[in-house]
Amino acid sequence: MIRNTFIAFLSVTVTSAFADTIELKSGETIEGTVTSETQDSVTIEVPFSASIIDTRVIAKTDIEAMDRQTKDQKAYVALTALEVPKTILDSSGLEKIRLEIEAFIATHPNSAHLADARGLLAQIKALEARLAAGEVKIDDEWISAERYVAEKYQIEARAVADAIARATSDGNPVAALNLFGEMKKSYPHAIAFADAVAAAKTAAAELDRRLTFELANLETKLAERARSIELTAQADRERVRAAMEAEDARLKRVAEQATAAGRKFFPISSIDANGLKLMKTAVTEVKKDLLLPESASIEAKVVAAKDAIKAVAESDLETAKAALANLESKWPQFEGLARLKAQISTNATTSTSVPAEAPKTANSPAAPTPSPSPAPAGGTIGL
Repeated sequence: MIRNTFIAFLSVTVTSAFADTIELKSGETIEGTVTSETQDSVTIEVPFSASIIDTRVIAKTDIEAMDRQTKDQKAYVALTALEVPKTILDSSGLEKIRLEIEAFIATHPNSAHLADARGLLAQIKALEARLAAGEVKIDDEWISAERYVAEKYQIEARAVADAIARATSDGNPVAALNLFGEMKKSYPHAIAFADAVAAAKTAAAELDRRLTFELANLETKLAERARSIELTAQADRERVRAAMEAEDARLKRVAEQATAAGRKFFPISSIDANGLKLMKTAVTEVKKDLLLPESASIEAKVVAAKDAIKAVAESDLETAKAALANLESKWPQFEGLARLKAQISTNATTSTSVPAEAPKTANSPAAPTPSPSPAPAGGTIGL
């Protein structure tokens, strides 16, 4: 499929084929980005991680061979780092990718990678066309426009729950808990809410652990900070102090802006006493909230909802009615309840409108066995 091919291609990481490579006479091979070159030496940046870069200056007398990356190769490597999201409700994310590919094509019309870039562009435009036609993608599953309209609440809730799970697994509990706040406010009666609660519990426990550690070490860190100012040369002391005060003011603004926007969680520093305490209070409140009956009982409610959905789609009318009654007693606020009732009514009308089969006599030929009705195409997010 186009989508899978595209994702597999764009998930490729930077390989040595697209790095500047220096082979030393000693036999050592260095891969990175050459930033400058003089008559006597070459400067190369070698990445150890996403945030740590080692800069080495190598004498040309020590170099056996050097392979430099071209500008279009470097730009093409940037394209390979792009990735189509698994969940897409609008074209904004795809537009950014399309513009970057178009910029590559316009800037490097003679690149050896031009054909590949045009192929990627065609794939992106095909995905944009599906979105323009009303389809959406949830966790790599494309959902029709008709189904999206009918199940918009449940589908959007699934997208938020997936984002909470990703943020939690990526070690970003701040983002996960902010998203959970949105989930609780906008989609409390969705099937995906159960998954959101489970992920939020993990995120809250992790953030609480981090905050507890930072608060326990806060006094020591603040003392070390004050001491570092005193150990700074007199001529630089006020400049360092002013820089630290400016950072404190920035952190305070971050907290104020987050609070004004209704976000309980925001990036903080390990020496931001106020931010740490605010966040500790917020995460304690969330942990208590997750233990409330409505959160604790959500899994049982979801089981009832899924049973009712399945029964309405597959079972006889009486079984479906019983499953629906069970759901209504356990989760009367479930968003899909009205649609399930409407479907049962439709099923009942259909079954009563089918004429009864004439009884067979001993002399009549055997009636053919009816073929089972085909199952509805596609899964159901939550009806």
